[in-house]
Amino acid sequence: MQLVAANFSQLLFQVPLYLVWLAGAVLCIVNWRKHSAVSLLTLIALILFFLTAFVGDWMGIVLPLILRERISLLATLLTIRVIAQVFANLVGWVLILIAIFGWREPVKAKSDQK
Repeated sequence: MQLVAANFSQLLFQVPLYLVWLAGAVLCIVNWRKHSAVSLLTLIALILFFLTAFVGDWMGIVLPLILRERISLLATLLTIRVIAQVFANLVGWVLILIAIFGWREPVKAKSDQK
C-alpha cells in the first residue's frame, strides 16, 4: 500500500502543470471568436499534453502493479508508453508552433519619406 501511495503522490506534483494547461484551455475558449484557428490548434495541443502526461503517469503506476511477474512484458509496454508520449508531445509542440507562427505576415519595410 505504501508503494501505491508513493506512486499516486507523484501525480500531485503534476497538478500545477495541469492547472496551467487548464488556464490555457480557458483562454482558448474565451478568445475563440477573435482567433479561432489559433485557439483550436492550441486547445488540441493542450489536450494532447494533458492526456499524454495523465495517461502516461497512470500507466507508469498501474502497469508495474499489474505485471509484477512479467518483467519483459512490463519493459516492453513501458518502452511503448515512452515512445507514444514523445510522439504526442512532438505533435503538441508542432501545433503550438503553427499556432504562433503560422498566420503571421512578414513585416514590410517602411520606405523612406523625406
